[in-house]
Amino acid sequence: MGRLHGFDDQRRGNAVPPPPSLSGANLCQAEMETMISTFLGDDYDRERVLQVLSAQRLFHREQQRLLAGWHAGELAAPEYVRQVNEAMRLMFSHCADVLGPEDFERLFDCKPGEAHAEIDLETFLASHQ
Repeated sequence: MGRLHGFDDQRRGNAVPPPPSLSGANLCQAEMETMISTFLGDDYDRERVLQVLSAQRLFHREQQRLLAGWHAGELAAPEYVRQVNEAMRLMFSHCADVLGPEDFERLFDCKPGEAHAEIDLETFLASHQ
């Protein structure tokens, strides 16, 4: 399994876990802001930061909507996985447009178009039997 850039990077030293009050979307936003600060700098263009955070929030809202549809039986597992993966690709594409290729690679440790964080259908099905 590959490493997760930003989560196991030694440049952060011994990172302190977030306070217990952070959960769900707030935790994801805090993690993304920490990654941006670490890999792009504390003084990185705030408008770009806000656009990346917005793309992340939109992805998580869509993911929650799709998950609710899957739990309600409105979406079959293959369609749920396909749509979540498409939403993730769109989020990464938007981030690449906002950040540009060099900053995207600094942040996500891969080139635009190579970001790979997809749900594997077989693994999903095996874990939800």
